[in-house]
Amino acid sequence: MSAPTLRLVDCLWARGLAEYRSGNHSSARPLFHRLLGLEGVPAAVTEEACENLAEMLRRRGDYAQARRHVQAGLAAQPESAALHHLLATLHEEDVEAGNFKLALRHRRLAVKHGPKELNYRVALGNALLADGQTERGLRCLERAAALEEKEESLTALRAYALALVEEGYGVQARRAVLVARFRPSGSSPAYQRLWDDVRFAAARRKQERRQWNEGTRFTLPLLMPVRQEPRPRKETRKDGAILRMDAPSSAKPHLPRPPARLGKGQG
Repeated sequence: MSAPTLRLVDCLWARGLAEYRSGNHSSARPLFHRLLGLEGVPAAVTEEACENLAEMLRRRGDYAQARRHVQAGLAAQPESAALHHLLATLHEEDVEAGNFKLALRHRRLAVKHGPKELNYRVALGNALLADGQTERGLRCLERAAALEEKEESLTALRAYALALVEEGYGVQARRAVLVARFRPSGSSPAYQRLWDDVRFAAARRKQERRQWNEGTRFTLPLLMPVRQEPRPRKETRKDGAILRMDAPSSAKPHLPRPPARLGKGQG
């Protein structure tokens, strides 16, 4: 790359990043597009520029175009854990055209290329649970919570404990939180809040299960069939005239009474 091109890349990257971080996305977008149109752009710059463009499109709900930018970034950086994580999120959030199987695949690749990122492991565990792979999902969240021992964040432990409660393992969830309270940071108020949340979730789960079991013994209310109005009775006289035998109808009080018709020879 020549010196003028390198200076242009640095200028576009600095300006685009500043506009993006300040929230001025309408100005940052054309700068990133112009940057990616140059030749010889460093792979790290291409990766972050594509990630920023995808995030902007994601906020607008344009998931298809956002995925194209992420795939362009993966072409430059195929081992980018952040891009694999973002691509999986785009598939999961796109209700109309998202591919959950591809999302699960990219969740695994994100953990493979970023094994120290707890958020990637938590996302993979939740995706496995959503796919019906309960045992694998809980095991993944358990490993994430174990890697979180030296950190004050309780993101992985919270996800693991609440997932246990949702799957019906309330006792194991409380035990996991109690064991975690023996960590060096176990006296933090965050642990007490997590303990309260787990107990509340377990009580709610127990109540829902009890209501469901009781609801299965309820009988449906008796549904009365809709009765049809009886048809008017009709009789035929000897002279061929048809007489209606139902009661005469009266005019409704809120409607004007129709004028009476005069017969022949009257009026």
